[in-house]
Amino acid sequence: MGYVDVGRDGPMVIEVPPKQQGILDDFWQRPIVGPTVDGKTYAGDIGFAGPDQGNGGKFLVLPPDYAGNIPDGYFVYRSRTNNVFVFWRAFFSDRTDLAPPVKLMEQTRIYPLGKEPKSMQFPDASSVPVNMTFPPDGRFFDVLARFVDSEPIDTADTDWRGMMASIGIVKGQPFKPDAHTRAILDAAAKTAFKMSRSMIYDELAQRPGGLIYSDRRYVTPARHFAYDWEWMDKAGKFRDLDARSGVYSIAYATSPAMASVTPGKGARYLTTFKDADGQSLDGSKDYRLHLPPNVPAAIFWSATLYDTQTASGLDNGQPLPSIGLRDKPAINADGSIDLYFGPHAPAGKESNWRRTVPGKGFFVMLRLYGPTQPYFDQTWKPGDVERAK
Repeated sequence: MGYVDVGRDGPMVIEVPPKQQGILDDFWQRPIVGPTVDGKTYAGDIGFAGPDQGNGGKFLVLPPDYAGNIPDGYFVYRSRTNNVFVFWRAFFSDRTDLAPPVKLMEQTRIYPLGKEPKSMQFPDASSVPVNMTFPPDGRFFDVLARFVDSEPIDTADTDWRGMMASIGIVKGQPFKPDAHTRAILDAAAKTAFKMSRSMIYDELAQRPGGLIYSDRRYVTPARHFAYDWEWMDKAGKFRDLDARSGVYSIAYATSPAMASVTPGKGARYLTTFKDADGQSLDGSKDYRLHLPPNVPAAIFWSATLYDTQTASGLDNGQPLPSIGLRDKPAINADGSIDLYFGPHAPAGKESNWRRTVPGKGFFVMLRLYGPTQPYFDQTWKPGDVERAK
């Protein structure tokens, strides 16, 4: 995971090793439009779902309105913002030995067009405590001001720029609100933070198409991606601001692979904020999630617990707040799997259990990488998260 600034540094070459699944997004979290290969236009996706088809290659990311020479031999992506988000995934077969995928990702090289690649540093952040959430208070406006300063003037339209100017955010001018204004902005940001959580935790399931299954609690935060990357409603009449705000309060990054309907390609993110009875998931209670036999995931599947306040992985004292096929959970005689979430491990079920934290709410995201046909035709459905008896 990293960031490049093509406004400051110019066109950037990214040498991608094979066997990756990655994303190139601009700073509006939009997939960056890339090349057209064999009649298909790629956007955002790199690796297995990208134009290289998992073979790796040289990618060239251009800044907005770039009019210079473009040499041959590159997959060319044209960003609409100066800042670009670079996000790779490599796959492992043994969680206790992550060296092979790490070494593979470390073959990545990023350098300005026309320069020679140099060795790169890849800091290991896996054991470093770090807060990567956006500020849920008035500090958010300081981040917004830095973003506006770092991007072309037309990154936001004139109406948005006018709204920002009314609170003192203008490109090229210092953002220095007085104490009274700062207090108002702080209150506004805290309220907006709570509103955005409600939009995703409560409202999404009530919207047309919000539920994945008519008889389950699972929602798909990425449902818009099936037909639009600009968050327009399905009829194309308006921009669905509530949906966009809700999703990006708990998630980041988008790509067409997230909405692929080709079996075995991309990924699906089945998310539930409620138990089978419609109650919010509570870290002081015990739950069970039943997965019928033959989970439809060609690559792998996992279930991850997230903190409802930060939308980061639940800080539960375990190495990872997730469990999946590669953790080798116990399998029932019929091939089904029962996962357990709660403050205490159920006796004899420790291999299938992940700890929750009393006093903290959480939600569950079931990821299917390479979803297969039974997911799409819904002949396979996960159980709801239900109170353990």
